[in-house]
Amino acid sequence: MDILEKMKDDDYYYSDKEYVSNSMLNLLNKSPQTLAKFIEHGGEATPAMNFGKAFHMSILEPEKFITDVAIYDGKTKRGKAWDEFSENNKDKTIITAVEFECIKGMEHRITNVVPHLLEGIKEVVNVWEDAGIKCKGKVDIQNPITNTIIDIKTTSDKSLSSFRSSCYKYGYHRQAAFYLDGFQAKEFIFVVIEKKAPYNVGIYIAGDDFINHGREQYKQLLTTYDDYFLSNTKEINTYIEKGEL
Repeated sequence: MDILEKMKDDDYYYSDKEYVSNSMLNLLNKSPQTLAKFIEHGGEATPAMNFGKAFHMSILEPEKFITDVAIYDGKTKRGKAWDEFSENNKDKTIITAVEFECIKGMEHRITNVVPHLLEGIKEVVNVWEDAGIKCKGKVDIQNPITNTIIDIKTTSDKSLSSFRSSCYKYGYHRQAAFYLDGFQAKEFIFVVIEKKAPYNVGIYIAGDDFINHGREQYKQLLTTYDDYFLSNTKEINTYIEKGEL
């Protein structure tokens, strides 16, 4: 089995640390120490991450949502009932009953408002090399006819100004450029949906300046990755962020 086939398995994809992912670049953007900790110990899912993962499954992999998501109907995430439920479902993505109802509302809204943008191949994986560095990516949807990548984001405010701010805060511009280059796609579109009723939806196309800025940053981060993790020309523990305010 070649590496691309292996990467199609979720467990393999997320446990692999040899190939650089967008998430790893986000950690590296904080510091080499942050990425080193993740490589050695892995990461821990937060409630917000579980919510986002469950929502994505409901849209992109509904069959997995049925088998891989556990819904907790208790009032608080503490006490004996919660501890038992967590232990019994430790291999699943846990959400609350309130979050489940929210996800169903979001799913209904997005599938009715932008069904044309949900057409294409879902959960597409690819591997490639950039300047000799092994990279990997998994996109929500790739439309093979238009060669467009669709990325679904949840937010508390889908307005253009607010989402643009989130893009630069969370590195979505790097993600768009990284995936466009790695998947050799022509266009990157964000489908953004609010997490509260009436579940407003926004559609935002990644423009040239947005992509060029993201590309410049991810290329620099790959150089930093090579310095600290491959060629070892720099020591991880000696890294200190410097700048002028």
